[in-house]
Amino acid sequence: MNEYTAVIEQDGDWWIGWIEEVPGVNCQEATYEELKETLKVTLEEILTLQDYTADEWDRQIESDIRGGTLDKLANEALAEHRERNTRET
Repeated sequence: MNEYTAVIEQDGDWWIGWIEEVPGVNCQEATYEELKETLKVTLEEILTLQDYTADEWDRQIESDIRGGTLDKLANEALAEHRERNTRET
């Protein structure tokens, strides 16, 4: 099992942190406990993604396009964005 170094700091009301050995694992949360969990999950996800080769990614993306997965995710993200950014006047 590999060991990683988490750097955690409080910045105002927020907790920020990153994993020194793995670029891209940096997070921000409202509490220390939330930050620790988010760093753990993000590290696991990044390490999993690093196992894929470029060809595997291409095959997966092409499969997702044919299956409509990307369209579905894009539509869900847009709907969520619109919901958060719509204000009644």
